[in-house]
Amino acid sequence: MSRLFSLTSAWCLSCREFRPARIMGDDEAVWLEKICPVHGIKREIISTEPEHYAASSGYNKPTVLPKGRFSQKFIGCPYSCGLCPKHQQHTCLAIAEITSLCDLNCPICLKIKGDEFGLSPEDFAECLNKLSEYEGGLILVNLSGGEPTLHPRFADFLKVAAELGVAQLTVSTNGLRLSKDKALRELFVNYSTVAALQFDGLSENTYLTLRGRKLLSTKLETIEIFEKEGLPYSLTAVVAKGVNDWEIGAIADFFFNSKALSLMIQPAAVVGEAYRNFGPQIRPALDEVVKALETSKNVAPGDMTPIACSHPSCAASAYYFNAGEGRFLSLKKFLGLEQYLEVTANRAFPGLDLEGSQIIRDKIYQRWAAASSDPEDIEILERARGFLRRLEGREFTPGEAFDLGKEMVKSVFVHAFMDPYCLDLARLSKCCNHYLRKGGQLIPMCAHNFKVYVEKAASVY
Repeated sequence: MSRLFSLTSAWCLSCREFRPARIMGDDEAVWLEKICPVHGIKREIISTEPEHYAASSGYNKPTVLPKGRFSQKFIGCPYSCGLCPKHQQHTCLAIAEITSLCDLNCPICLKIKGDEFGLSPEDFAECLNKLSEYEGGLILVNLSGGEPTLHPRFADFLKVAAELGVAQLTVSTNGLRLSKDKALRELFVNYSTVAALQFDGLSENTYLTLRGRKLLSTKLETIEIFEKEGLPYSLTAVVAKGVNDWEIGAIADFFFNSKALSLMIQPAAVVGEAYRNFGPQIRPALDEVVKALETSKNVAPGDMTPIACSHPSCAASAYYFNAGEGRFLSLKKFLGLEQYLEVTANRAFPGLDLEGSQIIRDKIYQRWAAASSDPEDIEILERARGFLRRLEGREFTPGEAFDLGKEMVKSVFVHAFMDPYCLDLARLSKCCNHYLRKGGQLIPMCAHNFKVYVEKAASVY
């Protein structure tokens, strides 16, 4: 028997208009059902675990609204960005697309080949100043592209971020230039900038299909260089059904055995070049990715939790204390669900604010006081206390908390982007990952990707 979860609006690809839609489910799946008076009913599967989908709504926490907004007038979603008066969430992660230059030609790319865009360091500074007004500070900012390291003034972006007090800057990169340019790698190390490295799996066929060429050996060599030189890095894997979804558990095992700080799994989104080269059948549901992650020896069922500030269909995460010698302790199990949600909701990373940091600190000392005689339990808690002692007697700053977290915590994320097939305006209104635009405009990621699709569809597709 079918069940109605919610009402929304979605995009009809045939008449290119937003139409009424609803989220429906039965015992087998949950789907977005688009109801067009001209083209009838179309369905897109968004979950293969109905019980998980129903339970995920309980992870929502009260939203945190921005202190300021670029748009003061609402003329309809997604055309009022932004953020507009109707948007229900502040910015957890800000992304600056600084150049369209790239040294790869990826069939799975979210961008359209030949579409030029970019920012100057001066534009970036203006964006950050506006973002600081909206948010009351600058916590987590990402440089993206294209391949951002190809920007002729790339070093100036790192300098601007440092001067304006960004707690943590990350750079999405394919790693090709970084692997060859020692001076560039030193720049990353000197500015404590994290390289978010494309790493789609452990099979050359995966890279051939998704990136257009064999890259595995290059990726492994790049990671070896990063670890040898102390360059902080994370891993980002785009996962497509029938291509590399079978590798998800192995990717997670590789991550836990590496010095990478975090792992981001992105289910393939059919937009940009991917819209031209693939169909919606390659997009795995978020819960399918979570289930595959649980085949890793370090990810237990229940570790992954919907990120409480965004829509529960958009993202899930898990954080682990690095207990040393290949041992990891789930932060969710350590804190308990309620306190875990307190330190993760509406935050880019747990413990980057004074309140969240204090919750984690108090829990460690509580657990220490009640610790059993199990030597392993005591050893883990002692390691955690050792980290916290380094902050004692010093004024709390998000930057120092982030530096501590790099050593203390490994994190796993799944971020399910929407595309024209599955765009859901109710989900979009809760997006907390936003593109920075000249003048201080912020655009939710999936709104931006969709608007590019609409503007370019007639000529490109």
